[in-house]
Amino acid sequence: MTVKPQTWAIFCSIVDNYGDIGVCWRLAKGIASAHDQLQKLQFQTSVTLYIDDLVSAQKIIPALSAYSPNHPLVIDQVNIVHIQDIAHTDVADVVIEAFACGLPQAYLQVMETHQSCWIVLEYLSAEDWVKDFHEKPSAHPTLAIEKYYFFPGFTSDTGGLIREPSALKSQDTFNAQNFLSQLVHCEGLALNANAIYISLFCYHQANIHALFTSLANQPKEINLFLPYNDNLSALTDFFTEDSYQIGEVIQKGNLRIYVLPFISQLDYDHLLQACDLNFVRGEDSWVRALWASKPCIWQPYIQAEDAHIAKLNAFLQTHYPLHGNDDAIPALIHEAHLTWSNAQQATSANGDIWHTLLDQLEAIKQYQMIQTQQLAKQPDLVTQLMRFTQKKLKTTV
Repeated sequence: MTVKPQTWAIFCSIVDNYGDIGVCWRLAKGIASAHDQLQKLQFQTSVTLYIDDLVSAQKIIPALSAYSPNHPLVIDQVNIVHIQDIAHTDVADVVIEAFACGLPQAYLQVMETHQSCWIVLEYLSAEDWVKDFHEKPSAHPTLAIEKYYFFPGFTSDTGGLIREPSALKSQDTFNAQNFLSQLVHCEGLALNANAIYISLFCYHQANIHALFTSLANQPKEINLFLPYNDNLSALTDFFTEDSYQIGEVIQKGNLRIYVLPFISQLDYDHLLQACDLNFVRGEDSWVRALWASKPCIWQPYIQAEDAHIAKLNAFLQTHYPLHGNDDAIPALIHEAHLTWSNAQQATSANGDIWHTLLDQLEAIKQYQMIQTQQLAKQPDLVTQLMRFTQKKLKTTV
């Protein structure tokens, strides 16, 4: 049996925050480490991740601080190259253009000669139109090469979600108390069985003040973990100090907020597993919250003319479907999401959606676990990419 060597290239442009590099880094590692899938397809692979902003990317990949054009880095089996240092003659068999970031013209011309499999990885969406464009080709206007649009998604007729084999299994041996104690550098932190633990990662348009007000007035103790980001200003709107520092613990009523430093992807994944409720945004944290199998509230990236609300509704209808019978829990989840994205006013008991949500948290946990298990039955994004590219490259073994 002949094992065919195969090269993959992923191009990433860091546009806003760290979502793009977060997704691309997970994808690159997933392709590089997909040993079982590679064995089935009888080929070996190498992966190169081309990044346009190494300084920003260091937040996600700290080892990039050692990068030098003369000394390419290999981190977690992935070759990492600044896009300015690209060797256009070293073109890959499979080229992934993440989020339509654009490819260097000289590289494209060599791709034409090499007949690379060119994939445009699109943003994740549950909207119905996605399946009609998934895996569809588009010819280049001047070069004899096609690109294929690949849409991650929540249904079998899309490209699936990034999910490493350990995404669900790691929860079985995870110790939430030890992790949270180390995260806040407080060995004395003991998880109160009656307390509620929440992580918060959102865009500034969310009504954070209303959330904090509700949490401070809850009958139970609330511990909220706020990783460092652009939302620290929300603390000054609710509390009395002019500014807050990393490492501070702030309390008002029954709400205690831990201000965390910028944390690694792995630590963030663990934070999602450790909490009872997670507020997430964008794409990467959204998917990770789902694999954590914990109740979560997703805030989509804000778009003109409320296009993000259409995306939110599509996700809610797909992942939390309303069937007409026994819909109390999914209906509550719908309302909480729409309230958080300012798409509607809360109409729950006492006008406080968060009080109602926390009151039903145990039931939501059970419901979310079932939904996640169903979602995990679908092939993951790396598996589907490999199947698609082998079909297009007509690999022989």
